[in-house]
Amino acid sequence: MVTRRSLLGAPTALVSLGSLNPALARTQYPQRLIRIVVGNAAGGTDDAISRAVAHDIAAQFGQSVIVENRGGGSTTIAGSTVASAAPDGYTILCLISAGIVQTVLRDKLKYNLGSFAPIVGVGGFPLALTVSATSKARLSNIQDLIALAKSPEGVTVASGGVGTVAHLTSVMFLNTVQGKGVDVAYRNNPEGLQALAGGVYPNDVRFRIRGGGAQRRGQVARAGRHVEPACHESS
Repeated sequence: MVTRRSLLGAPTALVSLGSLNPALARTQYPQRLIRIVVGNAAGGTDDAISRAVAHDIAAQFGQSVIVENRGGGSTTIAGSTVASAAPDGYTILCLISAGIVQTVLRDKLKYNLGSFAPIVGVGGFPLALTVSATSKARLSNIQDLIALAKSPEGVTVASGGVGTVAHLTSVMFLNTVQGKGVDVAYRNNPEGLQALAGGVYPNDVRFRIRGGGAQRRGQVARAGRHVEPACHESS
């Protein structure tokens, strides 16, 4: 059984409304289209996981399942969408760590974790620290990055929004090395990666989701130069 305690330890989980209509328990489910709402734009890890889950649910139950991307607000737009939906089990939220953090950081949210009923943890992923392949600083290892962070110029850190794992991890990193940096919060993770790959800021770095097996230490990342694994989240 998935509990709220175990939900906090799962970086990606599916949740539904906390108070379902008792009459639904007496009907066969599902009987119509199911929506999985994702708090990031298409192309992110939570989007990819949701589409894989949607495919399997549709195949098993013979009902259509769509993934609806409602990016922005550090996933709170998606959270609000599901929290205000009918409690019928047909609107499901793909809840990631950033969404959990927002319920603590924001006082004026119209929902909290108690608004949802956890269904299942569906994924985990490691994070990696990357820099732009066009960076003028020519960073090749973590020591180079620490030196830049301690310099008067500092670093610019791209994140998918305030309170996201990338944002909090970058703050922890800079505090640990006693460096300085400016967080540039994008609407979602894919936008932050696009900015990193395009070299929008010359000293731009990012804590990004690292695809399992796709990159190894020292190899060049597709959206930037891979520096070092930063941390790992397990489901």
